[in-house]
Amino acid sequence: MNKKILLVVLAIFCLSFFVATVAAQTEESNIVQIEVSFDNELSSKTPDIVKDSSGYIDIGVSKLYGNETTRYLAKIDVSSLDLLREIESAIFKIDRVSSTWDKDNNYSLCLVNEPWNTNDVTWNNQPSFGGTGTEGIYTSYGIFKFDFTNLVKDWVSNSDSNNGFLVMKTYEKDIENELVYGEANRGMFASINYSTAGGETRPYLEITYATTEMEPIADLSARAKDNKVQIVWTHILESASYNVYRDSGEGFEFLVNTTSTYSTYLDMDVPPGDHTYMVRWTNENGKESPDSNLVQVTIGGTPPPIFSWVEPNDIITVFDFGGEEKTVSGIRTAGYPNSVDVSIHGVNWMAVSYTVSQEEGFVEILFDEPVSAGYIRVQETRAYGSVYVGTAMLGDFDGDGQVCRTDLDILMQYRNQPASEFPQGDLDGDGIITVLDARKLVLLCTSPRCACN
Repeated sequence: MNKKILLVVLAIFCLSFFVATVAAQTEESNIVQIEVSFDNELSSKTPDIVKDSSGYIDIGVSKLYGNETTRYLAKIDVSSLDLLREIESAIFKIDRVSSTWDKDNNYSLCLVNEPWNTNDVTWNNQPSFGGTGTEGIYTSYGIFKFDFTNLVKDWVSNSDSNNGFLVMKTYEKDIENELVYGEANRGMFASINYSTAGGETRPYLEITYATTEMEPIADLSARAKDNKVQIVWTHILESASYNVYRDSGEGFEFLVNTTSTYSTYLDMDVPPGDHTYMVRWTNENGKESPDSNLVQVTIGGTPPPIFSWVEPNDIITVFDFGGEEKTVSGIRTAGYPNSVDVSIHGVNWMAVSYTVSQEEGFVEILFDEPVSAGYIRVQETRAYGSVYVGTAMLGDFDGDGQVCRTDLDILMQYRNQPASEFPQGDLDGDGIITVLDARKLVLLCTSPRCACN
């Protein structure tokens, strides 16, 4: 009986230890430690001899041991890091196991500029390195910390740039000249082979991944005309690019990665049917945000309402209101009087006769003559008056009453295409959409620096 109880207790203990270990790993999953791959000591006293770590490495200068200057050369392999996670910090830590001859805590990190081999590197053939760089920070227990954050980000994005690093005394002098602190100024540090008293204090890199949640895009909108769909969203300042997806009935498929700071994409040659769009933004490491809100459009078949309104004086963009159209219809979601005034926001206004018919929640406006316009404004009135229509503001491609960066981005979607694909974008009339049209559009901008209000 006692033996069985003992076994049960041991089982419970092991299970508890396992759960606690897994929990600890989960809580610390945003922190990763990578040991130095290989390191060498460079010594001016033996300039042609390869000196591996041999347990510890001296860094500094000394006249006591034959006028010697020593440096630490090392390399860390960061290929195991998760490319999709954002690196918040990267700190290199090295343990000074003896400070007997150390007169200060001044050590500096230098960036190595060319490849080298741990099996044959010496003082005389040491690789070139940048000038004295980041200084180490002395902490308790003799640990020195160096900030590698920007360095590691470069190594991750371009592995060929990783030639390792060098640590030296900040105030290292030519041994023939007077030393800053007299006869010696050097520290003894643990290397990748160092171990003592059963414990190891080898140099390592501590990576901390960012834990900040990536908020999804929440204001994605879409509009369709003919076989084209344009989607628009608010730019995310932290974004490096955007991934656009479309679901046409068989699940979302990737369409394009765009770096547009104007946050818009024009999907060309969209087949008939219902289509749902979704966008995710990516950070500098390529990690995607959660899904944006979903927007659906219909190409062909029965078109959706052309306009709708909730509040008086709303400006509504009308995308299917072309030169052959006589009817404008849409959804009414507010308790308006039975009469409305519809006008086109723009220039070159002209009066056009019309009639209005309404049903519950729906209104239809029939013009006597076909009209050509870009968008309308619905206003509350008490009587049928004149309806004014006119051409949209020159360069205002999205019909928001201003010419700004969004319109420029729309124009550039048609770059080097015939003017027949986007007639209103051929501002110089040469029959093709080019950068010359973009320059003319910039001159039409309604706000400084083409900012969108």
